[in-house]
Amino acid sequence: MKKTIAQQLNVTEFPFEIKDSNGNRLYYERSEGYWNKREYDSNGKVIYYGDSEGYWNKREYDSNGKVIYWEDSNGHWNKREYDSNGKVIYYERSEGYWNKREYDSNGKEIYHERSDGCWNKREYDSNGKVIYYENSEGFIEDNRPKKTRHKLENGIVLEVGKKYGYINVAFHKEDYVTIVSLGEEGFKAQVSWLDDSQDHIEYNYDNYWIEYMGKPSCEGRVVEIDGKKYKLTEI
Repeated sequence: MKKTIAQQLNVTEFPFEIKDSNGNRLYYERSEGYWNKREYDSNGKVIYYGDSEGYWNKREYDSNGKVIYWEDSNGHWNKREYDSNGKVIYYERSEGYWNKREYDSNGKEIYHERSDGCWNKREYDSNGKVIYYENSEGFIEDNRPKKTRHKLENGIVLEVGKKYGYINVAFHKEDYVTIVSLGEEGFKAQVSWLDDSQDHIEYNYDNYWIEYMGKPSCEGRVVEIDGKKYKLTEI
């Protein structure tokens, strides 16, 4: 029978340990002969563990020190993927289970899906509050601000979002393109100005929800485009 390290060194005091120059435990042994050992990467992260009972596990890390792969002697493994903010966007394990996630620019989870077919998605307002939720079972909770369509009295159509009854619309002319800026969020919808003789604007709304400040009602609101004044009326 192969001798343990403590037995080879004739150690009499237990538990017996060996550490590296950084204080990380490399080897541990008890008096009855049980032992375990570890290996580390250059960042001090454990990459291998094994013991006298035959069990072992190993792991791999990304450049940020996050575990991306783990495997053990029982045949189990799991792997992970992360976004640039260190959040897990994909997880999978040896039993066949997996899940994936998506996040918005504020780190809020907007989509989650699992290998069993279940999923859910969320939308948030500017304060981080969930305003829309939907899942794979057909449940929907929609607290998004409702869209209201308005028009200028001469027929030019503009579609905007409406929340708390506050509307603020500004028009700026750049050559032959009108830029419509809506709300505090800095949203800009580019619309094509066809011709001074035509009372129509083609627009691209992009499905954003905007909070507005201004008059409590847009009814009768006067705006000016190219020196011409138009009055907003509800459709």
